[in-house]
Amino acid sequence: MNSKELFVVLGVPPTMRDLPGEEHLEKLSEAHPRVRVERTYDIDQFAESVKQADGAIVQANFRFPSEALKPDARLRWIQLAAAGADRAWTPELRAAEHVTITSSKNPMGSILAEHTVLLMLALARNLRGLMKSQADKFWPRQDYDIPF
Repeated sequence: MNSKELFVVLGVPPTMRDLPGEEHLEKLSEAHPRVRVERTYDIDQFAESVKQADGAIVQANFRFPSEALKPDARLRWIQLAAAGADRAWTPELRAAEHVTITSSKNPMGSILAEHTVLLMLALARNLRGLMKSQADKFWPRQDYDIPF
């Protein structure tokens, strides 16, 4: 690693252009005077930039060129921005024992959990039938079994 500057490339899918926001990117860039952060939305540009990077923060759909994973390359750390790393594991990445790979729960994790509970409640309370009744302006009388 270069002792003067650490270079981290941030690979963001084109569908997530607003992540991270400019203020978060600025905070990453200002975290330490020796750290330079570059964000790219392009998979090909990422593949070129990561060859000179010390670290990478990526979604699992970004792939690492074999040159970046060689022991004499600069890359030493990969942060996967998702809990699961299954899609990121390539034979080359598995063989790169000199690279530390970390992952984290996706920032959307709690939102997805809440959405799942909401959908389960919608199924349990027959939301579809209630929406049809609302559209028909018909409210059938029925007794609801309320568990409390």
